[in-house]
Amino acid sequence: CFSGALFSSRSAMKPSEMMMIFSHFVGCFNGLGMVYSFGYWIPSLLDEFGGSQAQTQLMVGLLQSGFFLGGIPARLVLKKFGFRFTYMAGGAVMVVVLIIMSFAQELWVAYLVVLAGLGMQAPWL
Repeated sequence: CFSGALFSSRSAMKPSEMMMIFSHFVGCFNGLGMVYSFGYWIPSLLDEFGGSQAQTQLMVGLLQSGFFLGGIPARLVLKKFGFRFTYMAGGAVMVVVLIIMSFAQELWVAYLVVLAGLGMQAPWL
């Protein structure tokens, strides 16, 4: 989708173009990585927090719900601020939420993954 920006005949890209491409990569890489590898985290979460299977599976549902519902606010942000800001904001939301989740001491903090799902939606609009 960014082949035109990456392989254009111009000699150099602007820093803002490079930031947009980087944020799109971060959003897609984190989003696809989370969606396809989330099931592998469940046994570790069970061991780490001692929660039930239902409590940890709730996180999978929250991630998918956030991704599904994230299109609504992402679309509003897209219409108001444009693609660049939406890509960067979506990637930033995902990164910040994943950093906060990595320091979680309680299972309920990991439920913030719904916000990561919201951020994952932005690069796909």
